[in-house]
Amino acid sequence: MMHRNRGYLESVLSELRGLGYAVDCRMLNAAGYGTPQNRLRVIAVGHHGGFEFPERGARPVTAGEAVGDTTRMRGRNPKFLTPSMDKYVAVYEEEPACHPRGPTSGQAGEDRDVQEPGGGDVGHAQDEASRRQA
Repeated sequence: MMHRNRGYLESVLSELRGLGYAVDCRMLNAAGYGTPQNRLRVIAVGHHGGFEFPERGARPVTAGEAVGDTTRMRGRNPKFLTPSMDKYVAVYEEEPACHPRGPTSGQAGEDRDVQEPGGGDVGHAQDEASRRQA
């Protein structure tokens, strides 16, 4: 989460608590929940008790598993890009700055608690390293 958004998150969480909700907040990596991408997202849930974040999958899902046989499906016009889009992509691919520089940060299934400014946990879940040590 970007630091500049922290104040907004804290105000939303405070408002939910003021309305009588219990609040659990975690930063989850979508790769652990069936998406073939490392996407860290802050998930906040206001509830009246009994809520638990879902368990992560046993292993990350590959892109091939996610799209399945949809790559074989074709509509009446199987060309997805317009001629102007094709030209744009060709120019884009020629630029050296556009080539991947290495792997993205974050490991599949990596979740984190969100910390309040005073240092306390906003969420109650543990990260993977803490779970292994427990």
